[in-house]
Amino acid sequence: MIFIRKLIRCSLLIGFCYIFVCVCKSLSLLEIINKDWITWLEIENMLFIYLGILVVFYIFFIYTKSELTEIHILLKKHLLMIKFILICLMIISFYKSYNTLLMILFMIEFLVVYCLLDYEANKQYTYNFNHQNKMSSFTEQTVIGREKLTNSQRDSYDQLVALINDRKSTDSFNIGLIGDWGSGKTSITDTLIYELEKENKYFFLKISALTFNETGNIIEYVKNFFGNLFKRYEIDYYFGDSNVAFLGSLAMLNNSTKSMKEIVESIKGNSFVDLEKERILFNDQVRRLLEASKRKNIILIIDDMDRTYHKENIIKLLSEFSSINGLITIVSLNKELNKKEEGQEYNELDKYIHIIIHHKDRKIFSHQLLTQQILESYDRITKKDNCFLSINGYNQYSLYDLIHSFDSKVVIKPVISEDTNYNMMLEIFYGNLKLNNLGFEEYIENCVLEAILNTKEFKGKKEFKNCSLDDLNLKFMSFLEILLLLYEYIISPNDYIKNNISNLNELYKYITDIKVSIIIDRNYFGNMRELKSIVFFNQQPTVDDLIKNHNYEELAKIVNSKIKSMYFLVLNMTQLMGFIDYLDNVITNYRTSKRLLGEAELLDINFLEHIIDKWKMSNCINDKLKELVSKYTELKPLQIYESSVIKFLDSIFVHKFIFQFKNRFQIKKYGDCRVFIYHGDKRHIIILENKNSNGTEKIFMDITGRIIEYKNLISKEKEEIRKKEEIVWSVMNVKLPIEKQLG
Repeated sequence: MIFIRKLIRCSLLIGFCYIFVCVCKSLSLLEIINKDWITWLEIENMLFIYLGILVVFYIFFIYTKSELTEIHILLKKHLLMIKFILICLMIISFYKSYNTLLMILFMIEFLVVYCLLDYEANKQYTYNFNHQNKMSSFTEQTVIGREKLTNSQRDSYDQLVALINDRKSTDSFNIGLIGDWGSGKTSITDTLIYELEKENKYFFLKISALTFNETGNIIEYVKNFFGNLFKRYEIDYYFGDSNVAFLGSLAMLNNSTKSMKEIVESIKGNSFVDLEKERILFNDQVRRLLEASKRKNIILIIDDMDRTYHKENIIKLLSEFSSINGLITIVSLNKELNKKEEGQEYNELDKYIHIIIHHKDRKIFSHQLLTQQILESYDRITKKDNCFLSINGYNQYSLYDLIHSFDSKVVIKPVISEDTNYNMMLEIFYGNLKLNNLGFEEYIENCVLEAILNTKEFKGKKEFKNCSLDDLNLKFMSFLEILLLLYEYIISPNDYIKNNISNLNELYKYITDIKVSIIIDRNYFGNMRELKSIVFFNQQPTVDDLIKNHNYEELAKIVNSKIKSMYFLVLNMTQLMGFIDYLDNVITNYRTSKRLLGEAELLDINFLEHIIDKWKMSNCINDKLKELVSKYTELKPLQIYESSVIKFLDSIFVHKFIFQFKNRFQIKKYGDCRVFIYHGDKRHIIILENKNSNGTEKIFMDITGRIIEYKNLISKEKEEIRKKEEIVWSVMNVKLPIEKQLG
């Protein structure tokens, strides 16, 4: 029936064009188009050109089926213009036709083309979900498909399907899907669309509330959706338009960006809008739409209500949608909107939501809870025995020790089992994480900060006690800038420096006075006291003597070595902080964090190493560092490289956790220690042994470093630990390849 109506309308249009051409010919109008201005556009050739266009047009749309293409979008946006051009071509062809047969052929061609054009431009498209998951790690990703949902999500999905299938086509109601943010509500609704669209029983429209800045805009979007459906199924189609007056009036009345005066002026004729009358007419349109399409209901899904500021207005809008027979609205909400005021039997939500489905999934509502899930995941990862840490002679470590990858002289990780990528240092890190009521990323940041502030250069300096990592990184950057300027002036000192500068303080003041007009803020450099205590730790007398004695060559060597050390420290710190920022964003995006956590478990690796693999380090090098490298020739040979974040973290964790264990020994007397872990059935035990004590001096600890008395070990633990001791101390003086070293 719909096809016949379209065919009749197209035939009437062709008939009108034919009459118009006949009138023009009788009056000798449009004679200019009768001339063949272009030879190959003669009327005989035009017939075959149109036929070729028709064939290509038909083949294209046959193969695209319901897929949305750029051509479809073009047709929708410019349909009126394309139809106008087609009508003009039809008039020209009719005017130039010299016999009836030729004109009939043109009529047939234009009829087919026009009908295909109209059909495709108003086609109802299905939702195509991307299953390849090729998204940014910062982007929320939904799970599509009932079989992929969690048990809790599947229960909520089944409730939705039962509610929808058990209702009549005349039923209209609003469903509230209530659940915590990040609990998987979007996965449920997307799966609903994906599964039910296969049945061709429903029309679907999904709206993300975040996309629209006003409630009126959502109504306008819904209006256009119904308008396209009415056009497709010939519902109240008059001269290429469809009547959606009810929704149009709602859009105007709900668009807060318009004043009342503008609303009244925008309504042609009578300013009074009888919404009730228009609601009745719209109800009848929807009824005829469902009958013509043989669909049961129209399902409107409003997503992202949790994260939009105009959620209350949208909820009130549901009362209008619920008055339309056959329209089912599903809206995702968090629990905050479902709270009752004290002493109230009903809440505001009860006015607009007819049925509520409470969705309960694994709740992730805090960083602490996610941290707990990370810890639980790590416990399920395979732990490897026969790995150990070797600590040789370190007592108090330097800031600059953090910037170098550990070699076999400091810490090694012999791998007895060749197929393992197990990192013992991270096991101790995770064990200590359990003791803290902090988020995963916050704890890492605290570990880094504590390790830096406990280096010999920072230790005991109260002025740095309240510094953040950002503060320290800025200081390191300023120190590097100072060192570069110092080197610039001492590599070829001028007469003023030679004659008037006698110590580092004076040289610093001289340089900053010169550069203050360029730098603007003298504080950017920090202060001389910090520079001497951190960068030139225990070296100031030597530096001052070199300046006083005009030994600038030796001074340049010292400064150059400091430049290299500080550069690598800044580079590592910049990349580490870039990673921490990335980690914080991932943790905040709960859907992404859950996905990455699942991937790590599947790969049998810990979450930290997995997320480092996902991170692109090159993107975090800030502009300031790049500027310095390009500006100063001393830095160009060093280049910017991608450091190993996991090695940098390993070094920090060793200083934070292991060195404090070793400090329990008499360091001056004993130097060579081994740390290994016994993985028992009920608990894991850290064993710290000193070789020079002939096995008599050893410390037993839990994974957090708390002492376990030897007498409290059971017989099985004692025997297994003894066997591991033999393996650990048998692997002495073995130089491993670099890839087998820690990290």
